[in-house]
Amino acid sequence: MRLTGFNSPSSLAPIAALARAGVGGVGLSALIACGGVGFDPLEDGATGDSVATEETGGWRPGQGKDSEPPDTGPINPIPQLSRFAAHEDGDKVRFFFTLDDEDDDMTGGSVSLRFDSVASQSYLYPDQVSGSGKSRSLAWSVDLFAVDVPHFGYLQAVDSVGNSSGEIAAVFIRPTWRSATTETGDTFSKAGSVGAVTVPGLITGELSAASNNGSDYTGDVDFVRFTVPQSREHTLLLTWDDPTADFDLFLMSSGPTDLASSATTGFPERINASLTGNVEYTVAIAGWAGGGGAWNLRIE
Repeated sequence: MRLTGFNSPSSLAPIAALARAGVGGVGLSALIACGGVGFDPLEDGATGDSVATEETGGWRPGQGKDSEPPDTGPINPIPQLSRFAAHEDGDKVRFFFTLDDEDDDMTGGSVSLRFDSVASQSYLYPDQVSGSGKSRSLAWSVDLFAVDVPHFGYLQAVDSVGNSSGEIAAVFIRPTWRSATTETGDTFSKAGSVGAVTVPGLITGELSAASNNGSDYTGDVDFVRFTVPQSREHTLLLTWDDPTADFDLFLMSSGPTDLASSATTGFPERINASLTGNVEYTVAIAGWAGGGGAWNLRIE
């Protein structure tokens, strides 16, 4: 379906277009932010990239969302890691990341994942690492992680000739509170409500399709209402089960009034916003490309 309004649900696509083009603010009252290299939901954004300074280096404006950046010079022999994020998937936690190996020396190398006080493991690349191309993942049992505790994870790649990426970091919190969406239609007025979220909390859902016509979303959109118990800064972190797909995140008040968005090509999508306790908010999860799939929204 084509999105043409919040009540049918309209202004998602124009907001997303501005966000993708790197236009800061776009008339929103809260910070527009996205997940970037080594994101850390507990920090003030120093490890995440803003919309205006995406990991693409600013080449995107004036080009299609799916176009490639221009050639920037000689091949970098050092493996590059980015987009490190955790996604709960049943009894597993899948750790997604992007690995850029410009000189093709990673075959026979390794990827190491460690969570202090939990476990540490090294994996032969590519045989023991899931995924294809630059999009890769590792999976651990969710039972390794205590609930409601920040677990600090570190990821490193070493190629076959000994070049190291250095470590990038992420934080994973396994929440006690979780709820699935109960929406009855792809409009703001038919949003399902999960009620009061116990923070940290996890809202889960699934998009049946993710597609676009170049300017508008033409796939599925999930609308979910929620409240938080306390007035303070909160992090909303959206992950999905196929990082090669492209999902976007929008935050609205009950008006509906646009408050913030994270609509990039990055994984995950992230919003930092000051929320008022016991006031109802609505999020929209929209699929831009890559087909549908399950998503997780963490509220921290």
